[in-house]
Amino acid sequence: MNPRSLGILRQSAVDARFAPLFRRLGLGDGELSAFKKLLVEKETVALEVLAVSEAQPDGPLSPEGLQAGIDGAAGRVEAAIRDSLGGERYAVYRDYERTL
Repeated sequence: MNPRSLGILRQSAVDARFAPLFRRLGLGDGELSAFKKLLVEKETVALEVLAVSEAQPDGPLSPEGLQAGIDGAAGRVEAAIRDSLGGERYAVYRDYERTL
């Protein structure tokens, strides 16, 4: 599967899972697009860190190093989501996510 097709598939999965939340948040078009991109990024962060690890010249990271990389990248994405939504809408998002 080419990267574009994979991106469309991931976006469709996010749309299906989070559609009720999108309606509740009442985001504008630009905000919604940015939020969807962050959700896709959040779901793929572990795979991206693993791919980077595998491509390292000294070999892949240790399990601890890999987990630290995933945690750091996931934390940055989560902070970007919080910043993009603001406090009140972020709380709605977190509640929704906990119910999934």
